[in-house]
Amino acid sequence: MPSRKNNKQDKMFLQPKALEPGDTIGVIAPSGRLSNSDAFYKGLHILEGFGYRLRFPRKLWPGSDYLADTDENRALEFHKMWADEEVQALICMRGGYGVLRMLEFLELKEIKKTPKYLLGFSDISLLQNYLLDRIGLPAIHGPVVTSLATASRSSVRALQAMLTGDLQQMLCERDLELLHGEAGGTGTLVGGNLTSLSTVLGTPFDISWKDKFVFLEDVGEPIYRIDRMLTQLAYAGKFKDVAGILLGDFSVSGHESSMEKMRHREMVWSRLLEIVGKRNIPVLAGIRSGHIMDNHPLLLGSTVRVAPGERRLSVAPPSAE
Repeated sequence: MPSRKNNKQDKMFLQPKALEPGDTIGVIAPSGRLSNSDAFYKGLHILEGFGYRLRFPRKLWPGSDYLADTDENRALEFHKMWADEEVQALICMRGGYGVLRMLEFLELKEIKKTPKYLLGFSDISLLQNYLLDRIGLPAIHGPVVTSLATASRSSVRALQAMLTGDLQQMLCERDLELLHGEAGGTGTLVGGNLTSLSTVLGTPFDISWKDKFVFLEDVGEPIYRIDRMLTQLAYAGKFKDVAGILLGDFSVSGHESSMEKMRHREMVWSRLLEIVGKRNIPVLAGIRSGHIMDNHPLLLGSTVRVAPGERRLSVAPPSAE
């Protein structure tokens, strides 16, 4: 089993290359099995429309039960595509569940040899944050193949721009809601899906939140489950030394009234602010990324800065020094 120790040197990151038209993106399935072939093929069509070639480790992932394949085979396919010199980036077919079971089979030294971007969200955020924490590999938290089919036009355009090297995306373009903390702050961007990230507590795959700007989002979870996960993270000391917190969507379902959505959102915010207490760290809400149609890409590993009292973030790419 991997060590709990974070082996990455502070402020040193690998440097995946930006993509160009004609480059190849590998499509992998480290989590759930293919359950919506129509959405899958629509997503592939969008990626091809960007001008990229696509490569697959196999024809399809029918899987069994709820996973795309066995833990070992999913890890082997990941390594196969990662080591392929003709593949410049990897995108995940879908999220769901399964990455946690695959992590113990990964060879970090081999992954570090060929830095490239890994695209995905939801369950995939476990893999992205683990690789960022252990070997300093930045990743693009954004759509998977199947979610591209229903993604907003603005999020698709933002993804295309980020893949080609425009890293000044969504975080810089709009004012957010400053819930707490007038002092401002600076930190490395980490995070993703709350449910997924909470599953690594107490495991060898937990990551450091110290001096980080932590992004959290989740949908389809009632308030008591959100409360339970936030409380568990708090008791584990995860919020103790964070540089700041960024919040995405926390809707229960797509059928809520605007009043119900607002009430649920404010309950989530209220519980988190109770946890933060008197610490003067910035807590901002309104990040458009995650389990929503407007799933704009975030570059995990970027340096996020919030000026005192400001509601807009500045973002700098990960440093190699």
